Amino acid sequence: MRNGDHVTVRVCEWDHPKIGTRQEAIIDTHSFISKLPEAAWQELGVKPLFKHWETRKPAGLVLFELRGHRASDSVILTKGQARISLPVLTGMGYWEDPETGMLHWSLPRL
Repeated sequence: MRNGDHVTVRVCEWDHPKIGTRQEAIIDTHSFISKLPEAAWQELGVKPLFKHWETRKPAGLVLFELRGHRASDSVILTKGQARISLPVLTGMGYWEDPETGMLHWSLPRL
């Protein structure tokens, strides 16, 4: 992924008996990911689709977990080493597609 590339994030939420409400976000650089059913997200071993725009580390998966309940919480990869802070994304500005619920960002040009 190059600086300035477009990414899409889909956030889903459900109740977990041990940790309460859980939110996960998919950072998606290929549109086919967004067409997968929720059940497949957990088990999908996605080939590295992008590199974190700050660390340049291969991501491995495009499944991110929003830990906690605040929008300011960090977004952390379930597998792999890449990390990105949600305030970094929200600071860039985004728009939500009312039909799909997808959130859209453009990565900053460095």
